[in-house]
Amino acid sequence: MKKITRIVAAGLTLMALLVPTMVSAAEFMKSADDSGNVVLSSTETHKNLYTAGGSVSVNSTTKGDVFAAGGTVTIDGPVEQDAVITGGTLTINNNIGGDVRLAGGTVTINAQVGGDVLAAGGTLVISEKASVGGDVVVAGGTVTINAPVSGKVWLAGGTVIINSKIGGPVTIRGDKSVTFGPKAEVTGAVKVWGQQEPVVQDGAQVSPIDFQKKNANFSTAQVARAVFLGGLIWVLAYLFLALVLSWVAPKRIASFNTQVKAHFWMNTVIGLAGLVVTPIVAILLCVVVVGYQLAFLLIAAYLLALAVSWALAVMWTGSWLYQLIRRQATMHVGWQTAIVGALAFTFVRFIPVVGSVICFIIFVACLGQFLTNIKHALVEKAGEVKE
Repeated sequence: MKKITRIVAAGLTLMALLVPTMVSAAEFMKSADDSGNVVLSSTETHKNLYTAGGSVSVNSTTKGDVFAAGGTVTIDGPVEQDAVITGGTLTINNNIGGDVRLAGGTVTINAQVGGDVLAAGGTLVISEKASVGGDVVVAGGTVTINAPVSGKVWLAGGTVIINSKIGGPVTIRGDKSVTFGPKAEVTGAVKVWGQQEPVVQDGAQVSPIDFQKKNANFSTAQVARAVFLGGLIWVLAYLFLALVLSWVAPKRIASFNTQVKAHFWMNTVIGLAGLVVTPIVAILLCVVVVGYQLAFLLIAAYLLALAVSWALAVMWTGSWLYQLIRRQATMHVGWQTAIVGALAFTFVRFIPVVGSVICFIIFVACLGQFLTNIKHALVEKAGEVKE
């Protein structure tokens, strides 16, 4: 047990030093005033850009990667490498040289993407102005592909529309309808799971479709049971962990909640970076023969950090709501806030797409603050050792 604890602690140390240091060493651009909005001029050039705010507009050129979070995020400047963005309304209007990873309520891509597109949201559109050089993996309520895609396509949604040329095989899971528009051109294998047969409009050139009908009644009942049981287990597990945290370290949790609130968007960017970068670094370490042990440490720490951060997100939500309702100056921590947070998360998660995005953003912000706190503790400890 002690050995496992030491391994996880070492992994947390590595993760905490890696992610916040990486973000602080990069360019973090925040609002220039009290509005909370971020506007980056087209005359600016950044290497690796990290930014967050209520409304984010990136007109600048980015030589490296972009990590952005906000209620509304618009990318109008070119990005030479990858883009990782989360928020309410996300729009990409300029070229992305590498991969794109997006999670939002409404997601629109109007430009060239050199690599893959991985996206989730309520409404997702890859318009006719865009093109994708790699694969597309998208899940949402309504999914529309009007741009040419060079690689494979995997889509899941209520309503799915393809109206462009697809270079690789296509796999679709459509709950309501699947339509191939008049400009669709798919020469690879096509597999469709759905309640209704896909519609192939006049002019479309589509390979023979392997269609498998999904039983609507059975599927709905099965999904309902899975969602209910999964949600119940999730609520009980994180409610228990939140109660333990509030009982063991109420003052630290109260301080943590205040820090999350004071630097919410900065924490969101740090958490987003940790969420995406840590698995990538672990995979790269596995390639090196002597690095697999570090990779194991990172993954163990990563999983623990995710679990703790979800519990902290539940506690933070409850404290914030409790403060709002009671109109208190400080954020209270106790069993009441743990229960309020768990109930709030449960109800919000059942709001289609938007609810999941809200919960995800709160979780990511708490993950960012969690990593930052560990880093600060390590730095202070190192200072004490030197003295």
